[in-house]
Parts: sequence; C-alpha cells; structure tokens
Amino acid sequence: MQLYRLGGTFDDRGLKHREGDIVRPVPIPPELVAILREHLDAFGAAEDGRLFVTSGGQSFSGSAYAQVWKRARVLALTPDQVESPLAARPYDLRHAAVSLWLNAGVHAPEAALPGTAST
Repeated sequence: MQLYRLGGTFDDRGLKHREGDIVRPVPIPPELVAILREHLDAFGAAEDGRLFVTSGGQSFSGSAYAQVWKRARVLALTPDQVESPLAARPYDLRHAAVSLWLNAGVHAPEAALPGTAST
C-alpha cells in the first residue's frame, strides 16, 4: 500500500476510486529512468516501495518537500518566474501539463491517463 498526503498526515490507501491493488503507470523519459535506476542501485527502496525516505526510513514531512521544492524553483526558474505563482507546488506541474495537452487538441481521456489525479 502506498502513502498519500491528506490534510497534513500520511494515510494508508490506494488510488482513489480504484481497487486497493491497482497501480497507475506513469510515463517518464529514459533519462529519468536512468537516474531512478542509479538511485535504486545506491539506496534500494523502502519496504513499502517508496523510492525516497529519510535516513531513518520514514516518510518525508510535507514541510521537507516544500523546502526542497522552493530551492528547486530557484535553481530552475528565472528570478521573475520565482516571484510568480508558476509551479508554486509540485501539483501545479501536473495541472499545467494536462492543460497544455488539452489546449493542443489531445482528447480528454488520453490527457487524463498520465496525469490522473488521485485526490
């Protein structure tokens, strides 16, 4: 079972509106596959399958994710973009991608597959 953030705590549950053993494939570019394989070779996965855990094997807190995301935005965006709401949260990237696909003419069911929200 995977852990998902809900209201400041971690809950054991599967994907919303799906059976508990269903997984959601997420397409990623080959470069990211290579990075993730290197990470798995170096660190392995947690017992529950998570790729990234604290040194004590626990889930990262929401504030830890927020701190890393804030630093990543500064490295990846221009100063003007950092001051804007662009990609203020990781979820914003999913929303932007699906919106881009829909505006480009991708049919809604196809656009929803890789970016389907579980909340």
